[in-house]
This record gives sequence, structure tokens and C-alpha cells, in this order.
Amino acid sequence: MKTVQTLLLTLACGLALTRPAAAQAPADTTRPVPMQAPVQQTQPVQQVEQRVEPRVDYRSNPASSLSGDFNYDAYERGMILVGAGVVWQKDVLPVMAFGEYGITNNLGVEARFWYGSNRKNNVRYEDGFLGLGVNYHLMGGNQRYVSSEDRRKVDTYVGALFGSVLDEKKFGLYGQGGVRYAFARKLGAFANVNVGLVGTRGVNLGFGLVYRVR
Repeated sequence: MKTVQTLLLTLACGLALTRPAAAQAPADTTRPVPMQAPVQQTQPVQQVEQRVEPRVDYRSNPASSLSGDFNYDAYERGMILVGAGVVWQKDVLPVMAFGEYGITNNLGVEARFWYGSNRKNNVRYEDGFLGLGVNYHLMGGNQRYVSSEDRRKVDTYVGALFGSVLDEKKFGLYGQGGVRYAFARKLGAFANVNVGLVGTRGVNLGFGLVYRVR
């Protein structure tokens, strides 16, 4: 009996030793992937096209020289002006002509002439002058071209004239001041006051039209 128990105990121990071990889960050797922030899709920025008005040389379009935009300064270096009109006086109305050249944006040299005669009550009235002058233009610009937002139509100036009093054959000196207004691109009107300083007949007023040659 003891022999049978011994055999059964030996068999049970053998079965226990031969039982396979429980399977273990394989170790996780993968590295965690970091979370990335979602990419934000930006919308393209729409560029607003700004229209810049071109600055055009008025001399490149002679067909419209008497009209169109005033794309130049009221007075500037290299400008050439010619004008004609009358000199108003009490007893005589002389005819006047002048020309001016801009040596800087503010300074110009001028040649001026007027002459007229009239007989009234058997008395002859005569007035004439021929001389050179210098004018300072208060609204002269420092740019060759300006945009339409900065159009300048008014030109004011002060200056002096020195020359010959034709009807008395002597020299005279005038101080003067005036204003010019451009109602077209190259055409305008002017008014001018001359004040006699030396060897002249006092004060006279001239007015007429002025044309911009260049």
C-alpha cells in the first residue's frame, strides 16, 4: 500500500514539474510618438492695388498744350514766359509786351516794353519804357513735376525794372509786383503794378495775357 502511495506521489510531482510556464506578454519596445499641433492653413492676403497717377511732361503732348492737367509748378527753373497787354493810365493807354526766363525756381530775369501816345485838347500825352528786370516768385517750386493733388495755378512775384524812359530820353527805375493765374495749361492772365522810384511818372497798372513757351 505504501508502495502505491509512493508511486502516486512521485507521479504527481513529475506532472507538476513538467507543466509549461504561463506565457508572458512581450515587452513593448516601441517609443511613444509625440503629439504634433495641427497645422493652421493661412489664407492668402489680398493686395490692394494703389493707382498712382503718372507725372507727365506737358511738352510731350503739344496737341493739348492749352488744356488738361496742371502738372507743373507755378514757376520753375528754365520756364519761358511771354505776355502782352496794356498799361492803364489816365490820359494814355500804352501797349505792353514782356518776356521772362526762370534762372532758378524762384528767380527770373525779364525784359519789358511799353509805349503809347494820345492827343487830347491839343496836348500830346506820351509814355514809353524799355528795360530789364529781376523778379522773385513767391510760389516757385523745387520739383520738376507735381501730382494733380498739388496743382498750382497762381504765381505771385515782386521785383524791379531798370531801363530807358523813351519819351524823355532818360533812365528810370521801377519797383513792381504782380500776380499771374493760369486758366489753361500754358495760357493765363496777369496783373502788374509798377511804382516809379527814379526818373519815372509814378504808378501804373498793367494787365493782359501770358503764354508759357516752355
